[in-house]
Amino acid sequence: MARCPSNARLSTFIRAEVDPPVPVYVQKLIDDINPGASWTPPANRGSDPATLPPYLKAQLDAASPNGTWPPLPSEVQNLLDAASPTGHYEPRPRAAATTSRHHDAGQDEGAVIERTVSYLATLPEAVSGSRGSTAAMKAARVVCWGFDLGEDVGYEILAAHYNPRCQPPWSESELRKKCRDAMDPKGAPWPRGHLRDADRDGYTPGKSSTRTGPHPADLIIPGLLGYDPVTPPVPPEPAPLTPEPTPPQQTRNSGHTHRARVRLTEVEYLANDAAAAALRHLPDVFHRGGQLVRTIDAEAGEENHIWRDTSTRIVPVSQATLRDRLTRVVNFVKETGSDAARQDVPATPPDPLVKAVLDRGRWPGLRPLHAIVDHPVVRPDGSVLANPGYDPATALYLVAGSALLNAIEIPAEPGHTEASQAARDLLHVVADFPFSRDAYRAAWLAALLTPFARFAFRGPAPLFLFDANSPGVGKSLVANTIALIITGKNFATSDYVHDPNEMRKRITAIADEGDRMVLFDNVEGRFGNRPLCIALTSDTWKDRELGKNSHVVAPLVATWYATGNNPQVVGDIARRIVHTRMVSGEDQPDERQGFVHADLRSWVQESRPRLVAAALTILTAYIRNGCPASNLKPWGDYIGWSRIIRGALVWVGLPDPIETKGELRESANPTLGALQSVLAGWDRIDPNHDGLTANQVVKKLFSPSALEDTTLDDLRDAVDALTGEETHAKKAGGLGYKFRMYKNRRLGGMFIETSGKQHHGLVKWVARNDYAASTVLPD
Repeated sequence: MARCPSNARLSTFIRAEVDPPVPVYVQKLIDDINPGASWTPPANRGSDPATLPPYLKAQLDAASPNGTWPPLPSEVQNLLDAASPTGHYEPRPRAAATTSRHHDAGQDEGAVIERTVSYLATLPEAVSGSRGSTAAMKAARVVCWGFDLGEDVGYEILAAHYNPRCQPPWSESELRKKCRDAMDPKGAPWPRGHLRDADRDGYTPGKSSTRTGPHPADLIIPGLLGYDPVTPPVPPEPAPLTPEPTPPQQTRNSGHTHRARVRLTEVEYLANDAAAAALRHLPDVFHRGGQLVRTIDAEAGEENHIWRDTSTRIVPVSQATLRDRLTRVVNFVKETGSDAARQDVPATPPDPLVKAVLDRGRWPGLRPLHAIVDHPVVRPDGSVLANPGYDPATALYLVAGSALLNAIEIPAEPGHTEASQAARDLLHVVADFPFSRDAYRAAWLAALLTPFARFAFRGPAPLFLFDANSPGVGKSLVANTIALIITGKNFATSDYVHDPNEMRKRITAIADEGDRMVLFDNVEGRFGNRPLCIALTSDTWKDRELGKNSHVVAPLVATWYATGNNPQVVGDIARRIVHTRMVSGEDQPDERQGFVHADLRSWVQESRPRLVAAALTILTAYIRNGCPASNLKPWGDYIGWSRIIRGALVWVGLPDPIETKGELRESANPTLGALQSVLAGWDRIDPNHDGLTANQVVKKLFSPSALEDTTLDDLRDAVDALTGEETHAKKAGGLGYKFRMYKNRRLGGMFIETSGKQHHGLVKWVARNDYAASTVLPD
């Protein structure tokens, strides 16, 4: 059998499109094209296809350099005959002209398809709700009309290389309709086949169209962007966050491995698409929250300085930075000279192009970045991210040092025994701190485990408050033991701000830069405001960008901590806090002696690999054992956190770390305690539950005769706490306001509601302990 002419493109397409078991005709054709080559099909493809795709047939059409074929293998010929409407298939002569095209019909069809797929990879995918139909129509117009591949071949290419990226993918009927509509010449801005010419020789602007200027085909240079012509673009292997500096002798035309060549013309969107596609080759540029971001290593000071910040931060890409980055991976050129002597000369990226790329909102092929982590973390499946660099599964970038990672040893199959021992090892860290209850000790361990598991569960995490009865007990130190274990250094502390507007700005900056751990140190007075409450129940933050009119949307991945001496927790934030309280009976607790760890900070830093391994052991053992149910009470917005952190701690035998949250809630709102006292003693002033107005309640407690009854002193104290007023009229007004505010709210098994009766037009109130007997449905 005569050997087919060698054609690498044909071989590549066959390998990509044929599923095992490989038909005999394909195997023979591959053997003919690449004699002696050893090739086996992929092991994970689907069933044997019945026919060749139309654009693979086009490859067969174009494989012969002279328009004639040597005898085809019989299996190939039989298949093509069956697919042909006439019952007999003959390769199309390359010299035949197609009147519907303005281009040379004899050019290599395989090269056209290769360029089509490469260009298609630069187009944004169609997303429902974001002008997706327009984007899909543009892609169909480019493939079917611009490259003149027609409806059938165009559909096959779009189905294989574009539709899988769409959200959601188009159905076959919808995609075929796009291809039919794309072949409608009405409204087409360019002649059919205007993107097809590979060499563009002999093209004269304006002769094939009423439009003048450079032909869009001039912008398509085969092989520019490094795309595989068959498979969709794949992000490059993880590279160091800080790119290697470009040697002085290397210029923008020195042949960079991933350097694209982009021609600047009046058809701006094509150059914009090509430049945006080239961003995928930059090792330190990502997309996050709909904007371009980059990573920077914020090193301050020299190696011999006492203080050195080695943290890596996420910052938005500015227009100037993007211009700099584009020149590292793109050779921009523009055409000069007359028609007879036109040539390309180097150019700089124009500002409109840079702005257009920066504001796109979507950059196909560019890696997303969720957060930067400087310590190992647990994935949702219980595996540990411990390899430095970018992790596609979680969109995290690990920048931990190899010394730490190499020193961490986790059991291969940790179970309950290993996890329980790891919990005991970690609690030994805080053996010197006077926790008033074991639940508070478990709360410290929950605060330690949360950053390690932050990306193993969905939803927000609570704030961890370290409280003490006096200064010097060690609340800041016990918080810093967590930071020392996780990051190897103390917290970068921040003052708590009471102003909601200032707090909102701080949270926006924290979300924008991807901060992982935030500590409000030495909180004094009232603690809690609306922006912080919102942040503690959110995993995405949206706010106006600082200094601009635009909005920033970013993942909120921080774990929040606070310390204080008897802070006054106010409002709803009490429901969002895991409380840790320490109580010392000494006058000068900071002068204590006889510690288990005399220099706790140094001991923690020396033991850090072992302590990190213990934290990871608890989490991996619990998750890999299926997160055994612990019958925990649900906790509002923190279901995901409770399932992993609370569940793991109870699983290893520790108390539920939130079992003390009721005490904090009562202390955070003294009104609730006072109102609960009034409800508990209601039977003493309204034994028949006929109902009383607020004024009648005050008279029954504060009239001269009532003051002689000392058994009502507790109720009088409760009303004073609720109202804070001295005159009877003001007391009645304040008490009625509190009743309306807390109507139908259950407190200590009881609630206040209207009785359905009135006295001189005033509402009567009654205390009940059963909603079934209520005359008014609960709020």
